[in-house]
This record gives sequence, structure tokens and C-alpha cells, in this order.
Amino acid sequence: MESIEQSNTGTIKRRTTPRDFFLYVLSMVSLYWSSVNFLTIVFQLTNIWVPDALDVGYSSQAVKDPVSRTLILNLFLGRVSGLL
Repeated sequence: MESIEQSNTGTIKRRTTPRDFFLYVLSMVSLYWSSVNFLTIVFQLTNIWVPDALDVGYSSQAVKDPVSRTLILNLFLGRVSGLL
């Protein structure tokens, strides 16, 4: 991704392009997003395995949401990174 140029003196200079900046930002956003969703899944599975005695019901939607968000994010990022 980085442009590498070699000067007349034989030194190698690395040049970062705007594309690299956006890919770094996109990767940081995906890291945070995936971390939050992973922790949400872990806590929701803990709620399933160790239920609260005062909780009347359980919604399976609590696990479906973070899983679907993670899948959509990964599919989108795979598509975007393939296009760049």
C-alpha cells in the first residue's frame, strides 16, 4: 500500500498515500466494533448460561444482534478492502 521510492543516493523513502490513511482508520473502526460486539456476545452468553432468578424471560435477539453486526461488518470490510 505504501509507495516506495528509491532516490539517486540509494536510500529508500516510504511515502504514505491518503488511501493508506483511510485503510488505517477503517481497520481501527473495525477493531473497536468487533471488540464491542465480541464482549456483548460473551456477556449475553453468560446471561444464558447463568440466568438471573429475577429475570422473567429471555430474548434470543440479544445474541442475534451482535452476531449479525459482526458478520455484516466483516463482509463489508472484505468487500471494501478488495476494491481498494
